[in-house]
Amino acid sequence: MSEKSAGQLFKEGVIQAAARALVYGAALILVTVICMGIIKQEVKEGIEYGVRSALLHTSAVLLDDEIFNEVILPKVKQNMKEAIEYTIMRAKRELIAAPPAKDGSKPSKHS
Repeated sequence: MSEKSAGQLFKEGVIQAAARALVYGAALILVTVICMGIIKQEVKEGIEYGVRSALLHTSAVLLDDEIFNEVILPKVKQNMKEAIEYTIMRAKRELIAAPPAKDGSKPSKHS
């Protein structure tokens, strides 16, 4: 039997270590991908729950607030009413200002 030199022993050790590292690395990547898939779904559901509960809590706090109900809400309603009235009046003016063409085509803006 021949004795192996230190260089050959080192070379074999490196090759064995590389083979083990490759196997363990592949297993680690597989487990990581599986865990990330599971964790990703949990994180997504957690974020959705957080946003939903924050919105519900905020709306409950606002609707119970006297200042919101007595000051802000009437202003919002008034602004919405004025916006609807303005939109209707603007549409009415545009319809009156641009009568339809006799040949069925759309009227031009410059006529």
